[in-house]
Amino acid sequence: MTLFNVAVSSSVAIVSMTVPSYENSPLNNYYQANISSAGEYRIPCFPLNVIPIPGVMRLVRIDAEGLDLQVLLGMGSLLQRDRAFLIVAGSRTTPLARCLVERGYSILNSILNAIGSPNIIAEPLDRLEPQCRPTPQDSTAT
Repeated sequence: MTLFNVAVSSSVAIVSMTVPSYENSPLNNYYQANISSAGEYRIPCFPLNVIPIPGVMRLVRIDAEGLDLQVLLGMGSLLQRDRAFLIVAGSRTTPLARCLVERGYSILNSILNAIGSPNIIAEPLDRLEPQCRPTPQDSTAT
C-alpha cells in the first residue's frame, strides 16, 4: 500500500478543505471534511495518472464524497494499463457508472444491493470469460 498526502482528481490544482469540529467538542471531525472555497487547509490535488505507480493495480476503492467521477477521470491511463477491479461509491444510474461502461467495465452491484451497500463493483469485461460477459443492456440496467 502506498499513501500520498494529496487529494486526487482529474486535474492538477490546489484545493481548500474545511474540517469541522464535533458539536460541543474541540476535536476535529475528519469524517465531515470537505472541499470548500473558504477552507482553512490548502491541499495539493493531482490526477493519479501523473503519479508513477510501480507494479500493477489489481483493486481500487474510490469514495471521494461526491467527487468519485473526477478521481476516475484522473486515472484513465492507469485503468487502461492495469484493468483493475473497482469498488466505487455510487449506483448504476450515475454518470460514473456510465463512464465505466464506456471504458469496458461491467457493473456488478446486485450482491451489494442485496445487503444495502451504497457501492458498485466494476469488473473489466476483458477479464470475464466470454460466456459470463453481460450484454450492454445488463451493464446499464438499474
